[in-house]
Amino acid sequence: MHILLTGAAGLFASCVAKLLLEQGRTVAGMDGICSAYDVRIKEYRLSQLRERLGFGFRRADIAERSSIQDTLNTGYLLNNRLLRFGSMGSM
Repeated sequence: MHILLTGAAGLFASCVAKLLLEQGRTVAGMDGICSAYDVRIKEYRLSQLRERLGFGFRRADIAERSSIQDTLNTGYLLNNRLLRFGSMGSM
């Protein structure tokens, strides 16, 4: 199962991503990485997730409609495979 997870660099979503990855899910994380709190903490969380098989990340702000549309149209590169959301399959 492929999951698009927004706010992936945040505390809650990064924990959810970890649990999903442990269950064998493919997680595409998305986050604007705003400076509401220390960006270094967010980058650290992302570095931990990027080490895991099945995790991909795109820096994008979900408040910008074009970011979401680009993500859904373009897909994510996960483990050297392109995940496209339109078909929910990988190529």
